[in-house]
Amino acid sequence: TAHSLGLGSCWIQIRNRRHDESMTAEDFIRNILDIPARFRIEAIVAIGNPAVRLKAAPKELLNYSKISWNSHGNRRR
Repeated sequence: TAHSLGLGSCWIQIRNRRHDESMTAEDFIRNILDIPARFRIEAIVAIGNPAVRLKAAPKELLNYSKISWNSHGNRRR
């Protein structure tokens, strides 16, 4: 949807990452956004106007052996 509106997006992994030596990225984000402890933070998706518009990689260069379809290990043939 962001792309259809001319915007860019970027997935930012939070789970299992550290903000610094004393705090997890999850706790850091939880404090900034006042998210209750009962919720887990998987990731943040940033949406905005991209500074640079890159072309998508050609499909021929994608490594489809790393992709599962609809269930783990279900490889597209």
